Amino acid sequence: MTTRSKKTSRDDLESIAEMLDKHTDMMDSNRKFTESSLQELVKEIRELRKSQEFLEKQYEDMKNRLKQTDGEMVRLRSENKKLQKTVQELRKTTSENQEAINSLEQYGRRECLEINGLAWSQHENADELVVATAKKLNVNIKKDDISVSHRLNKCNKDNPQPTIIARFCSRRVGDLIFNNRSKLRDHTEKIFIKVEQTSLQ
Repeated sequence: MTTRSKKTSRDDLESIAEMLDKHTDMMDSNRKFTESSLQELVKEIRELRKSQEFLEKQYEDMKNRLKQTDGEMVRLRSENKKLQKTVQELRKTTSENQEAINSLEQYGRRECLEINGLAWSQHENADELVVATAKKLNVNIKKDDISVSHRLNKCNKDNPQPTIIARFCSRRVGDLIFNNRSKLRDHTEKIFIKVEQTSLQ
């Protein structure tokens, strides 16, 4: 082999070695990059797992809360039905009690009556008008049976026959007059008697 051929072979070998070094450096660089990328990927996967576990826990918590809420709603609906039933019963009882109270008040106020339709005169005596009205009902009373009586309003063109209100000394007298009021139908005068609804002064 000539000297020139030996030199060429040596140059080729050096060139190949240099290329191998470059490839080796490149492979090392790629390996490092790959390892770094894999580490980042592993880190991301771990973070994703943590997020997934957190979300799963949140989901389970939400499911448990919904179950509790559903149970509470069922309980509240049941209590609401019971309360509605109780309210209805109380309303019914209140209505019945109010009717009873009204009846008792109506009965208790019979010692105080309103007499409508009696003609007004300037010098009239309300007690005498009440006694005369009772006589038309075949109920004999005296002025002493009347505690107080008077017209509720003054006479005027809009109210020519103001109501007379009379309070009796006993409910027995008021009951006699009230229970016989239907006999007024036999008279030409349009006189009406009812239980007093206002406060007698």
